[in-house]
Amino acid sequence: MADRETFRKDIETLICHLARRPGASMHLVWSSVGSGKTHALHYMAHIARSKHQGLLPIYTEFPRSAKGFLDLYSNYISGIDLEYLANACFELKDQSRRAELHKELKFAFPDLLNALEMFYVGEDEDKEVVSRWIRTDPEDLRELKERGINRRIDRPEEALKVMRWASKLLTAKAEYEDTLFRFIWMIDEYQRIETLRSPVRDEINGCLQAAFNRCPKSLTIMLSFSGKPEKKLPGWVSPELADRIGAEKTLLLPELGEKEAFVFVRDLLAQFRDSGKTPPDPLFPFTGQSTRDVVKLIMQKGELRPRRLMEGFNAVLQEAEIKIELGELAAIDTKFAEAIMKDMVFAEVDE
Repeated sequence: MADRETFRKDIETLICHLARRPGASMHLVWSSVGSGKTHALHYMAHIARSKHQGLLPIYTEFPRSAKGFLDLYSNYISGIDLEYLANACFELKDQSRRAELHKELKFAFPDLLNALEMFYVGEDEDKEVVSRWIRTDPEDLRELKERGINRRIDRPEEALKVMRWASKLLTAKAEYEDTLFRFIWMIDEYQRIETLRSPVRDEINGCLQAAFNRCPKSLTIMLSFSGKPEKKLPGWVSPELADRIGAEKTLLLPELGEKEAFVFVRDLLAQFRDSGKTPPDPLFPFTGQSTRDVVKLIMQKGELRPRRLMEGFNAVLQEAEIKIELGELAAIDTKFAEAIMKDMVFAEVDE
């Protein structure tokens, strides 16, 4: 999170709030291409796991050729430990609440109850069949019926039922233990929905809204997408989803300024230092002047983004490394950097 102090604090504050209060929520992470949104999501997941109990972050990437909501659901459900879910279903200490949940689940979705029971007491082969079924992988219907499962998960409605009951069972377990449980579903590259046919877009947006409504106590959805941050939401964020986002603060990652880029490089170099040694300069093997000049050279070739900064500085560093080790170069100066970068071209990424 080099030179992203405000953004880092926003992330940590948000995760802290999510760990303290029940209720569904929806948030946006909006970033210029190459500004670090994917890294930010993984950092967010790390904070959720390492500093808080009861938060389960699930990172997924929006499929490049999504045919419908089931493609998103399959990635989401793969992030849930089915053994943990089955234990929550059959080992809930509150016996009356457990009996109540089993009765409701048997009436509403008997296939899922049988699948979880098979995962709880079955053999490895049974667990593998159940795992493939719940992830919507193709499965022999005869094998499913032998395990009490009468139909495949091949419609969004069944997928939403699984999401609802996973949330409900794990929430019941947390409530008995007087704690809080929450799924944090991070959907990266959500701007890819713009390229899909209108009926597919409507299905995905509608199902995300339905998931939000059906998991009122323990689901947070993070929609992360690339594009120059503006005052208005993109048109492919449906009005219903925009309404669910409401007044939640959007996490913005704009392109860097010249001063921010300088600090970014300094902070990044510091992360890779040998902790037992102190370099002659915090920017070594660069100097303050050569660092500023390389930043300006990158600016001449396009916007300042973390990815471009790392590519540009790494190209110069690779050429200088051996020369410095051999004593042929004391430090990287502007002249050396200019010679390396004069013909450098940065690939344009258009999502």
